[in-house]
Amino acid sequence: MRGDKPAIEQLTIETSGTNPGWSAKLDGKEFAKFSGCPGGIAVRWLWLDWPEPHWNTVHADFDTAVEYIRLWVTGLDIVPWDDSVP
Repeated sequence: MRGDKPAIEQLTIETSGTNPGWSAKLDGKEFAKFSGCPGGIAVRWLWLDWPEPHWNTVHADFDTAVEYIRLWVTGLDIVPWDDSVP
């Protein structure tokens, strides 16, 4: 992820090429894949070990899954602590 612009501006959602589903990328680096499942849309978070809890999340539909990813990405923009504030 680059430091010269907010994470949300680096987010891209695109189809996964020949595979069914979509990819979420930050500055061109894939961090999540998502596709349809019996419960709706499953998002696989690629940096987590798959047997661990919460390595994927299930959402009602595509729009809900994308909104969840967008909210997660906006949380990456942390404002540094200002030491001059008491």
